[in-house]
Amino acid sequence: MKLNKLSLSLAITLALGSTFGMAHAETTAAHTKAKTTTVTNTQAKATPAKATTAKTTAKADTKATEAKPATAEKATEAKAEAKPAAKTTEAKTTTKAKETLPAGVYTDTKDNWARDAIQAMSQAGYLSGYSDNTFKPSAQITREQAAAIYGKVLQHNLNEQELADIVTKESATSYSDVEADRWSNSAIKLVSAAGVMQGTSKTAFTPSKTMNREEFVASAASLAKKLNITTPVKTEKIRFKDEDSISLDYVADINYMAERGIVASGTTENFNPKQPVTRAQAATILNRMLNGAGLATPRHAAPEAKAETAVKEDAKKVEKAVEKDASKVSKDAKKDVAKLDKDAKKDAAKADKAVKEDAKKAEKAAKADAKKVEKDVKHNKNEKNEAVAQKTEPTRTVRPVRRSTLKHSIKNNNPPWKIKYS
Repeated sequence: MKLNKLSLSLAITLALGSTFGMAHAETTAAHTKAKTTTVTNTQAKATPAKATTAKTTAKADTKATEAKPATAEKATEAKAEAKPAAKTTEAKTTTKAKETLPAGVYTDTKDNWARDAIQAMSQAGYLSGYSDNTFKPSAQITREQAAAIYGKVLQHNLNEQELADIVTKESATSYSDVEADRWSNSAIKLVSAAGVMQGTSKTAFTPSKTMNREEFVASAASLAKKLNITTPVKTEKIRFKDEDSISLDYVADINYMAERGIVASGTTENFNPKQPVTRAQAATILNRMLNGAGLATPRHAAPEAKAETAVKEDAKKVEKAVEKDASKVSKDAKKDVAKLDKDAKKDAAKADKAVKEDAKKAEKAAKADAKKVEKDVKHNKNEKNEAVAQKTEPTRTVRPVRRSTLKHSIKNNNPPWKIKYS
Protein backbone atom coordinates (compact mmCIF):
# COMPACT_ATOMS: atom_id res chain seq x y z
CA MET A 1 0.00 0.00 0.00
CA LYS A 2 2.81 2.40 0.92
CA LEU A 3 4.65 1.55 -2.32
CA ASN A 4 1.59 2.35 -4.44
CA LYS A 5 1.15 5.68 -2.68
CA LEU A 6 4.82 6.50 -3.12
CA SER A 7 4.66 5.74 -6.84
CA LEU A 8 1.51 7.81 -7.23
CA SER A 9 3.10 10.71 -5.32
CA LEU A 10 6.19 10.70 -7.55
CA ALA A 11 4.04 10.64 -10.69
CA ILE A 12 2.02 13.62 -9.43
CA THR A 13 5.23 15.48 -8.57
CA LEU A 14 6.44 15.21 -12.14
CA ALA A 15 3.05 16.42 -13.43
CA LEU A 16 2.95 19.49 -11.18
CA GLY A 17 6.46 20.61 -12.07
CA SER A 18 9.15 22.25 -10.00
CA THR A 19 6.74 24.35 -7.91
CA PHE A 20 5.17 21.40 -6.17
CA GLY A 21 8.12 19.04 -6.73
CA MET A 22 10.25 20.23 -3.84
CA ALA A 23 7.36 20.39 -1.38
CA HIS A 24 6.10 16.93 -2.36
CA ALA A 25 9.58 15.40 -2.17
CA GLU A 26 9.84 16.59 1.44
CA THR A 27 6.40 15.30 2.38
CA THR A 28 7.07 11.97 0.60
CA ALA A 29 10.29 11.47 2.55
CA ALA A 30 8.43 12.21 5.76
CA HIS A 31 5.70 9.83 4.69
CA THR A 32 8.12 6.90 4.24
CA LYS A 33 9.29 7.31 7.85
CA ALA A 34 5.86 7.88 9.43
CA LYS A 35 3.38 5.14 10.32
CA THR A 36 0.13 5.37 8.38
CA THR A 37 -3.00 3.97 10.01
CA THR A 38 -5.88 4.06 7.49
CA VAL A 39 -6.78 5.84 4.29
CA THR A 40 -9.68 7.44 6.12
CA ASN A 41 -7.38 9.13 8.63
CA THR A 42 -5.12 10.30 5.80
CA GLN A 43 -7.98 11.96 3.98
CA ALA A 44 -9.39 13.44 7.19
CA LYS A 45 -6.13 15.19 7.91
CA ALA A 46 -5.73 16.67 4.44
CA THR A 47 -6.72 20.16 5.62
CA PRO A 48 -3.27 21.64 4.90
CA ALA A 49 -3.66 20.47 1.29
CA LYS A 50 -6.92 22.37 0.99
CA ALA A 51 -5.38 25.44 2.58
CA THR A 52 -2.42 25.23 0.19
CA THR A 53 -4.71 24.84 -2.80
CA ALA A 54 -6.88 27.73 -1.61
CA LYS A 55 -3.82 29.85 -1.03
CA THR A 56 -2.56 29.13 -4.56
CA THR A 57 -6.00 29.88 -5.97
CA ALA A 58 -6.32 33.05 -3.89
CA LYS A 59 -2.94 34.31 -5.01
CA ALA A 60 -4.05 33.84 -8.56
CA ASP A 61 -6.93 36.25 -7.83
CA THR A 62 -4.40 39.03 -7.34
CA LYS A 63 -3.43 38.53 -10.95
CA ALA A 64 -7.08 37.88 -12.00
CA THR A 65 -6.36 34.28 -12.92
CA GLU A 66 -6.89 30.97 -11.13
CA ALA A 67 -5.10 27.60 -11.28
CA LYS A 68 -6.66 24.93 -13.47
CA PRO A 69 -9.13 22.67 -11.61
CA ALA A 70 -7.29 19.53 -12.72
CA THR A 71 -4.00 20.85 -11.35
CA ALA A 72 -5.69 21.85 -8.08
CA GLU A 73 -7.16 18.40 -7.71
CA LYS A 74 -3.77 16.76 -8.27
CA ALA A 75 -2.18 19.08 -5.74
CA THR A 76 -4.90 18.16 -3.26
CA GLU A 77 -4.32 14.45 -3.81
CA ALA A 78 -0.57 14.87 -3.46
CA LYS A 79 -0.88 16.82 -0.23
CA ALA A 80 -3.54 14.43 1.12
CA GLU A 81 -0.87 11.74 1.54
CA ALA A 82 1.37 13.95 3.66
CA LYS A 83 0.13 12.80 7.07
CA PRO A 84 3.15 14.13 9.01
CA ALA A 85 2.57 17.55 7.44
CA ALA A 86 -1.02 17.43 8.64
CA LYS A 87 0.14 16.75 12.18
CA THR A 88 2.58 19.63 11.98
CA THR A 89 -0.14 21.97 10.76
CA GLU A 90 -2.48 20.83 13.54
CA ALA A 91 0.22 21.54 16.10
CA LYS A 92 0.77 24.99 14.60
CA THR A 93 -2.97 25.67 14.70
CA THR A 94 -3.03 24.80 18.40
CA THR A 95 -0.12 27.15 19.03
CA LYS A 96 -1.73 29.97 17.07
CA ALA A 97 -4.92 29.70 19.12
CA LYS A 98 -2.91 30.68 22.19
CA GLU A 99 -1.28 33.69 20.54
CA THR A 100 -2.45 37.26 21.03
CA LEU A 101 -3.21 38.52 17.54
CA PRO A 102 -3.83 42.11 16.39
CA ALA A 103 -7.39 43.28 15.79
CA GLY A 104 -8.76 41.93 12.53
CA VAL A 105 -6.22 39.09 12.35
CA TYR A 106 -7.53 35.57 12.90
CA THR A 107 -5.78 32.36 13.80
CA ASP A 108 -6.06 31.13 10.21
CA THR A 109 -5.21 34.42 8.45
CA LYS A 110 -1.94 35.29 10.20
CA ASP A 111 0.10 33.82 7.36
CA ASN A 112 -2.56 34.08 4.64
CA TRP A 113 -1.80 35.96 1.41
CA ALA A 114 -4.92 38.13 1.95
CA ARG A 115 -4.13 38.95 5.59
CA ASP A 116 -3.89 42.74 5.09
CA ALA A 117 -7.15 42.97 3.15
CA ILE A 118 -9.00 40.78 5.66
CA GLN A 119 -7.62 42.79 8.57
CA ALA A 120 -8.52 46.15 6.99
CA MET A 121 -12.09 45.10 6.17
CA SER A 122 -12.56 43.48 9.58
CA GLN A 123 -11.35 46.59 11.39
CA ALA A 124 -13.72 48.69 9.28
CA GLY A 125 -16.59 46.49 10.44
CA TYR A 126 -17.44 45.07 7.00
CA LEU A 127 -16.21 41.53 7.64
CA SER A 128 -16.28 39.30 10.70
CA GLY A 129 -14.96 35.91 11.66
CA TYR A 130 -16.45 32.90 13.35
CA SER A 131 -16.98 32.17 17.04
CA ASP A 132 -13.77 30.11 17.20
CA ASN A 133 -11.71 33.17 16.13
CA THR A 134 -11.20 31.85 12.60
CA PHE A 135 -12.05 33.50 9.28
CA LYS A 136 -11.97 30.46 6.99
CA PRO A 137 -10.36 32.40 4.12
CA SER A 138 -10.51 29.40 1.75
CA ALA A 139 -14.23 28.82 2.25
CA GLN A 140 -16.46 29.75 -0.68
CA ILE A 141 -18.71 32.74 -0.15
CA THR A 142 -22.47 32.36 -0.43
CA ARG A 143 -25.05 34.83 -1.69
CA GLU A 144 -26.37 35.60 1.77
CA GLN A 145 -22.83 36.13 3.13
CA ALA A 146 -22.19 38.61 0.30
CA ALA A 147 -25.51 40.31 1.11
CA ALA A 148 -24.48 40.64 4.77
CA ILE A 149 -21.15 42.23 3.75
CA TYR A 150 -22.78 44.66 1.29
CA GLY A 151 -25.43 45.51 3.88
CA LYS A 152 -22.75 46.56 6.40
CA VAL A 153 -20.98 48.66 3.76
CA LEU A 154 -24.24 50.46 2.92
CA GLN A 155 -25.09 51.09 6.58
CA HIS A 156 -21.62 52.48 7.28
CA ASN A 157 -21.42 54.77 4.23
CA LEU A 158 -24.94 56.04 3.47
CA ASN A 159 -26.53 58.81 5.51
CA GLU A 160 -29.76 58.35 7.45
CA GLN A 161 -31.97 59.80 4.72
CA GLU A 162 -30.47 57.54 2.04
CA LEU A 163 -30.95 54.51 4.25
CA ALA A 164 -34.52 55.56 5.06
CA ASP A 165 -35.32 55.80 1.35
CA ILE A 166 -34.02 52.26 0.82
CA VAL A 167 -35.94 50.91 3.81
CA THR A 168 -39.22 52.19 2.36
CA LYS A 169 -38.62 49.94 -0.64
CA GLU A 170 -37.94 46.83 1.45
CA SER A 171 -41.64 46.09 1.89
CA ALA A 172 -41.85 45.30 -1.80
CA THR A 173 -38.95 42.84 -1.49
CA SER A 174 -39.89 39.32 -0.55
CA TYR A 175 -38.43 35.91 -1.35
CA SER A 176 -40.09 32.60 -0.69
CA ASP A 177 -36.81 30.94 0.34
CA VAL A 178 -35.78 33.64 2.84
CA GLU A 179 -37.63 33.10 6.12
CA ALA A 180 -38.46 36.07 8.34
CA ASP A 181 -36.28 34.70 11.14
CA ARG A 182 -33.31 33.84 8.91
CA TRP A 183 -30.11 35.53 10.10
CA SER A 184 -29.54 37.20 6.71
CA ASN A 185 -33.15 38.32 6.09
CA SER A 186 -32.66 42.02 6.86
CA ALA A 187 -29.41 42.23 4.87
CA ILE A 188 -30.97 40.51 1.85
CA LYS A 189 -33.92 42.93 1.93
CA LEU A 190 -31.58 45.91 2.22
CA VAL A 191 -29.28 45.02 -0.69
CA SER A 192 -32.23 44.00 -2.86
CA ALA A 193 -34.07 47.27 -2.20
CA ALA A 194 -30.81 49.16 -2.89
CA GLY A 195 -30.37 47.38 -6.22
CA VAL A 196 -27.00 45.94 -5.26
CA MET A 197 -28.13 42.32 -5.55
CA GLN A 198 -31.11 40.66 -7.17
CA GLY A 199 -32.82 37.35 -6.66
CA THR A 200 -32.04 34.35 -8.79
CA SER A 201 -35.69 34.62 -9.83
CA LYS A 202 -38.63 36.88 -9.02
CA THR A 203 -39.54 34.82 -5.96
CA ALA A 204 -36.24 33.21 -4.91
CA PHE A 205 -32.92 34.55 -3.66
CA THR A 206 -31.16 31.19 -3.16
CA PRO A 207 -29.22 32.46 -0.11
CA SER A 208 -27.02 29.38 0.35
CA LYS A 209 -25.84 29.25 -3.25
CA THR A 210 -22.11 29.82 -3.80
CA MET A 211 -21.22 32.92 -5.81
CA ASN A 212 -18.85 32.70 -8.76
CA ARG A 213 -16.42 35.41 -9.84
CA GLU A 214 -18.62 37.12 -12.43
CA GLU A 215 -21.59 37.28 -10.03
CA PHE A 216 -19.55 38.66 -7.15
CA VAL A 217 -17.62 41.22 -9.22
CA ALA A 218 -20.84 42.41 -10.88
CA SER A 219 -22.60 42.84 -7.52
CA ALA A 220 -19.53 44.64 -6.12
CA ALA A 221 -19.70 47.01 -9.10
CA SER A 222 -23.37 47.72 -8.29
CA LEU A 223 -22.32 48.49 -4.72
CA ALA A 224 -19.61 50.89 -5.93
CA LYS A 225 -22.12 52.72 -8.13
CA LYS A 226 -24.62 52.94 -5.27
CA LEU A 227 -21.95 54.55 -3.09
CA ASN A 228 -20.94 56.91 -5.93
CA ILE A 229 -17.35 55.71 -5.75
CA THR A 230 -15.28 57.77 -8.18
CA THR A 231 -12.17 55.67 -8.55
CA PRO A 232 -10.23 56.97 -11.56
CA VAL A 233 -10.05 54.83 -14.69
CA LYS A 234 -6.64 53.21 -15.20
CA THR A 235 -7.26 51.13 -18.31
CA GLU A 236 -9.86 51.96 -20.96
CA LYS A 237 -9.49 48.90 -23.17
CA ILE A 238 -10.35 45.76 -21.26
CA ARG A 239 -9.47 42.35 -22.61
CA PHE A 240 -9.47 38.90 -21.03
CA LYS A 241 -8.02 35.72 -22.45
CA ASP A 242 -11.27 33.93 -21.62
CA GLU A 243 -13.66 36.86 -22.24
CA ASP A 244 -15.88 34.71 -24.44
CA SER A 245 -16.86 32.67 -21.38
CA ILE A 246 -18.14 35.72 -19.47
CA SER A 247 -21.94 36.05 -19.36
CA LEU A 248 -23.20 39.03 -21.36
CA ASP A 249 -25.26 40.26 -18.38
CA TYR A 250 -22.08 40.79 -16.38
CA VAL A 251 -19.66 42.13 -19.03
CA ALA A 252 -20.36 45.85 -18.38
CA ASP A 253 -19.94 45.56 -14.59
CA ILE A 254 -16.79 43.45 -14.90
CA ASN A 255 -15.29 45.98 -17.33
CA TYR A 256 -16.18 48.76 -14.87
CA MET A 257 -14.16 47.03 -12.14
CA ALA A 258 -11.28 46.11 -14.47
CA GLU A 259 -10.98 49.66 -15.82
CA ARG A 260 -10.35 50.88 -12.26
CA GLY A 261 -7.82 48.16 -11.47
CA ILE A 262 -10.05 46.45 -8.92
CA VAL A 263 -9.71 43.22 -10.90
CA ALA A 264 -6.74 42.55 -13.13
CA SER A 265 -7.15 42.31 -16.90
CA GLY A 266 -5.09 41.72 -20.01
CA THR A 267 -4.94 39.58 -23.09
CA THR A 268 -2.89 37.02 -21.17
CA GLU A 269 -5.13 37.09 -18.10
CA ASN A 270 -7.99 34.71 -17.43
CA PHE A 271 -10.99 36.09 -15.53
CA ASN A 272 -12.35 32.65 -14.68
CA PRO A 273 -15.97 33.86 -14.48
CA LYS A 274 -17.47 30.55 -13.34
CA GLN A 275 -14.98 29.88 -10.59
CA PRO A 276 -16.36 30.14 -6.98
CA VAL A 277 -15.17 33.12 -4.94
CA THR A 278 -13.44 32.43 -1.62
CA ARG A 279 -13.79 34.64 1.43
CA ALA A 280 -10.16 35.76 1.04
CA GLN A 281 -10.77 36.78 -2.59
CA ALA A 282 -13.95 38.62 -1.64
CA ALA A 283 -12.04 40.54 1.06
CA THR A 284 -9.33 41.46 -1.47
CA ILE A 285 -11.79 42.77 -4.09
CA LEU A 286 -13.74 44.66 -1.43
CA ASN A 287 -10.56 46.17 0.02
CA ARG A 288 -9.31 47.35 -3.39
CA MET A 289 -12.65 48.95 -4.16
CA LEU A 290 -13.27 50.66 -0.80
CA ASN A 291 -9.69 51.42 0.19
CA GLY A 292 -9.02 52.97 -3.22
CA ALA A 293 -12.05 55.22 -2.70
CA GLY A 294 -11.03 56.13 0.84
CA LEU A 295 -13.83 54.07 2.39
CA ALA A 296 -11.66 51.69 4.37
CA THR A 297 -12.75 53.97 7.22
CA PRO A 298 -16.58 54.17 7.24
CA ARG A 299 -18.23 57.52 6.51
CA HIS A 300 -20.97 56.95 9.04
CA ALA A 301 -21.47 54.61 11.92
CA ALA A 302 -24.10 51.93 11.62
CA PRO A 303 -27.13 52.17 13.97
CA GLU A 304 -25.60 49.55 16.25
CA ALA A 305 -22.32 51.44 16.27
CA LYS A 306 -24.15 54.71 16.99
CA ALA A 307 -25.96 53.13 19.91
CA GLU A 308 -22.68 51.72 21.19
CA THR A 309 -21.03 55.13 20.82
CA ALA A 310 -23.91 56.78 22.70
CA VAL A 311 -23.56 54.25 25.51
CA LYS A 312 -19.82 54.89 25.67
CA GLU A 313 -20.38 58.66 25.76
CA ASP A 314 -22.95 58.30 28.55
CA ALA A 315 -20.54 56.07 30.42
CA LYS A 316 -17.83 58.69 30.05
CA LYS A 317 -20.18 61.39 31.36
CA VAL A 318 -21.10 59.26 34.35
CA GLU A 319 -17.46 58.45 34.96
CA LYS A 320 -16.57 62.13 34.74
CA ALA A 321 -19.36 63.06 37.17
CA VAL A 322 -18.26 60.35 39.56
CA GLU A 323 -14.68 61.59 39.38
CA LYS A 324 -15.87 65.14 40.03
CA ASP A 325 -17.91 64.06 43.04
CA ALA A 326 -15.06 61.92 44.25
CA SER A 327 -12.71 64.88 43.91
CA LYS A 328 -15.10 67.07 45.88
CA VAL A 329 -15.53 64.44 48.57
CA SER A 330 -11.79 64.00 48.68
CA LYS A 331 -11.29 67.74 49.02
CA ASP A 332 -13.85 67.96 51.85
CA ALA A 333 -12.33 64.93 53.48
CA LYS A 334 -8.90 66.54 53.33
CA LYS A 335 -10.31 69.67 54.98
CA ASP A 336 -11.92 67.59 57.71
CA VAL A 337 -8.74 65.64 58.23
CA ALA A 338 -6.72 68.87 58.42
CA LYS A 339 -9.16 70.32 60.96
CA LEU A 340 -9.11 67.15 63.01
CA ASP A 341 -5.34 67.12 62.86
CA LYS A 342 -5.20 70.74 63.99
CA ASP A 343 -7.64 70.11 66.86
CA ALA A 344 -5.73 66.98 67.82
CA LYS A 345 -2.46 68.90 67.93
CA LYS A 346 -4.11 71.65 69.97
CA ASP A 347 -5.55 69.12 72.43
CA ALA A 348 -2.22 67.33 72.59
CA ALA A 349 -0.41 70.60 73.38
CA LYS A 350 -2.99 71.44 76.04
CA ALA A 351 -2.72 67.99 77.55
CA ASP A 352 1.07 68.19 77.48
CA LYS A 353 0.98 71.55 79.25
CA ALA A 354 -1.36 70.20 81.91
CA VAL A 355 0.86 67.17 82.37
CA LYS A 356 3.91 69.38 82.79
CA GLU A 357 2.12 71.61 85.31
CA ASP A 358 0.91 68.58 87.24
CA ALA A 359 4.43 67.21 87.15
CA LYS A 360 5.81 70.47 88.56
CA LYS A 361 3.19 70.52 91.31
CA ALA A 362 3.88 66.93 92.14
CA GLU A 363 7.62 67.58 92.19
CA LYS A 364 7.13 70.60 94.45
CA ALA A 365 4.86 68.66 96.77
CA ALA A 366 7.34 65.78 96.80
CA LYS A 367 10.17 68.14 97.74
CA ALA A 368 8.06 69.70 100.52
CA ASP A 369 7.17 66.28 101.80
CA ALA A 370 10.80 65.24 101.61
CA LYS A 371 11.88 68.28 103.63
CA LYS A 372 9.17 67.65 106.18
CA VAL A 373 10.16 64.03 106.44
CA GLU A 374 13.80 65.03 106.76
CA LYS A 375 12.94 67.54 109.44
CA ASP A 376 10.84 65.03 111.30
CA VAL A 377 13.61 62.47 111.02
CA LYS A 378 16.15 64.89 112.44
CA HIS A 379 13.79 65.89 115.22
CA ASN A 380 13.08 62.31 116.11
CA LYS A 381 16.78 61.49 115.98
CA ASN A 382 17.63 64.35 118.33
CA GLU A 383 14.94 63.32 120.72
CA LYS A 384 16.17 59.75 120.58
CA ASN A 385 19.77 60.80 121.17
CA GLU A 386 18.72 62.89 124.11
CA ALA A 387 16.77 60.02 125.53
CA VAL A 388 19.65 57.64 125.08
CA ALA A 389 22.07 60.13 126.62
CA GLN A 390 19.84 60.59 129.58
CA LYS A 391 19.46 56.84 129.99
CA THR A 392 23.20 55.94 129.81
CA GLU A 393 24.66 58.69 132.08
CA PRO A 394 25.49 57.20 135.57
CA THR A 395 24.02 58.69 138.71
CA ARG A 396 26.59 59.50 141.37
CA THR A 397 25.79 60.12 145.00
CA VAL A 398 28.30 62.26 146.86
CA ARG A 399 28.60 61.24 150.42
CA PRO A 400 30.44 63.22 153.03
CA VAL A 401 33.80 61.80 153.96
CA ARG A 402 34.33 60.94 157.53
CA ARG A 403 37.22 62.51 159.25
CA SER A 404 38.46 59.23 160.47
CA THR A 405 38.48 57.92 156.99
CA LEU A 406 40.19 61.03 155.76
CA LYS A 407 42.83 60.79 158.36
CA HIS A 408 43.39 57.13 157.71
CA SER A 409 43.81 57.87 154.08
CA ILE A 410 46.27 60.54 154.57
CA LYS A 411 48.13 58.41 156.97
CA ASN A 412 48.36 55.57 154.52
CA ASN A 413 49.29 57.84 151.63
CA ASN A 414 45.92 57.30 150.04
CA PRO A 415 44.72 60.67 148.79
CA PRO A 416 41.05 61.40 148.96
CA TRP A 417 40.77 61.29 145.22
CA LYS A 418 41.75 57.73 145.22
CA ILE A 419 39.12 56.80 147.66
CA LYS A 420 36.44 54.75 146.10
CA TYR A 421 33.10 55.92 146.88
CA SER A 422 30.21 53.62 147.04
